[in-house]
Amino acid sequence: MSYYAHSEAAHAAAKTASHQPGVILVPYSCMVCGYWHLAPKDAKPANPTCTLCLDSGGHSKIAFQSREEALSVAENGFWSTGVLLSVYRCPHGLGWHLTSKEVRNHSKKRKKRR
Repeated sequence: MSYYAHSEAAHAAAKTASHQPGVILVPYSCMVCGYWHLAPKDAKPANPTCTLCLDSGGHSKIAFQSREEALSVAENGFWSTGVLLSVYRCPHGLGWHLTSKEVRNHSKKRKKRR
């Protein structure tokens, strides 16, 4: 996936791509990495938001479809922003989320019987 640092560059790339027959791309600002990307005009967002999980700013979190996808975005985000992100399963079963906070293992430990 191509990324652009500024909206002007993304708009220029979309205009260039639109010269190809049947291709209409529109730029969008990515909430995950902070860069601009291109997507087909009629495309749905690749990752829906989870309205049950909110980030520290009170916004809905992105729900990634797989752990691998979330890990890939976390790694790309680290290299572009320097912020280390962790991946965790949505507690409501709606996918996977990213966080800059430490993720703890919430699995219940069984006590040994004596």
